[in-house]
Amino acid sequence: MLGTNAIGGAGPAEGYVPTRKGSAVCADVLDAQMGVREKKAHVPRESVKKMKNYAELMCQQILDEDIVPLLNTAAGLPEDAEKACFMIGTETDPDAEETFKDKPVIEYGKAEQFDKATTGRYCGKGLKKCQNQDSFFIARTPDFSVYCVLDGHGLDGHLISEYAKEVLLRILIKDPELHQEDKREALLIKCFRQTQAMIEKASEEGLFCAELAGATVSLVLHDHPRNSLLIANVGDSSIALCKKKPDGTYSGEFVTVDHTPEIKEEADYIAENGALFLKDANGKFRIFANGRKHNGMFFPGMNMSRALGDCLGHEFCGIRAIPTVREVKLEDDHHLLLLCSDGVWEFLDVQQACDAVLAEENFQVGAEKLAKLSYDQWMEKEKGTVSDDITVVAIKLEKKLKTTL
Repeated sequence: MLGTNAIGGAGPAEGYVPTRKGSAVCADVLDAQMGVREKKAHVPRESVKKMKNYAELMCQQILDEDIVPLLNTAAGLPEDAEKACFMIGTETDPDAEETFKDKPVIEYGKAEQFDKATTGRYCGKGLKKCQNQDSFFIARTPDFSVYCVLDGHGLDGHLISEYAKEVLLRILIKDPELHQEDKREALLIKCFRQTQAMIEKASEEGLFCAELAGATVSLVLHDHPRNSLLIANVGDSSIALCKKKPDGTYSGEFVTVDHTPEIKEEADYIAENGALFLKDANGKFRIFANGRKHNGMFFPGMNMSRALGDCLGHEFCGIRAIPTVREVKLEDDHHLLLLCSDGVWEFLDVQQACDAVLAEENFQVGAEKLAKLSYDQWMEKEKGTVSDDITVVAIKLEKKLKTTL
């Protein structure tokens, strides 16, 4: 994600706070609107204290656990079961400088089961100075799958998105409530909150700095026997579904809503928590702590109202790690599930994205085609000067009659 907070990128022109794509909010305007107010000590809520206690206990051990035995156990299989479960996901490439280069992928388990004809993925670095901050994973068991796209922002956004990728899945599949249909919605909310607590703990221990850095997350729990999707997201990495119409054409629609100050519910929550939001030069609202600066700069300057990480935004601005969760019952005409970072959605609508993937029989080829189309749009619209990271996960939806989750 490009420049979503007040400290990323090159230094600002005097009197301005840098924001996304070179736009700016005048510091004089911020000074005038914020004024000066007493800075009261922050008192954590009891629920936050409980999450911090959880993080203390889990932070050291959870990443030491191998993912495939955890997936096997979650699927009701022996830990050492072979050819049953696998996961593929990105890993950080500290030397990656080539624009649009696909991020390295690491495989766990029998990943030869990964069928590129029905599952496509691409995670390309944008035209920008920092590393690729996007991440993704695809985890499969005989009865359920989990798909996730993350988009980091801020100086350590690449580290936070990769850390959250590893932690969130492990928390989810280790929880026994995964097997209780009526508790899964609450479970996903709990998992996001626990991941946030662990990010804060890891930041305190110096693994990275999450004060003004974080990640959006869009996750899908696919229950194959029930033919349903449980969708959870924070931020603006949107998820789309595509149906095949009787005439053979396809119709796409978003199944998530971006969390931005333009949404009344989000704006009200931000205002209730003492923050304010102002328009930048591109007409997008950005969130600022009222009457506070960090290292002499207004913060966080985010155009998202929910994200993982962003500890100062959580503390002073009402930024939340609580996902919006919804269930979608799949129908026979559902054909494509698409998870993409906002590098795809910046210049393409949902129908253009779905059509690009479905123009190819092989979904891996389709995912690469969509990523290239997105990059080409950035080059055209921004005159070859900049592009965001671009991540695509494309899943062909097929009924699988297995035992229940």
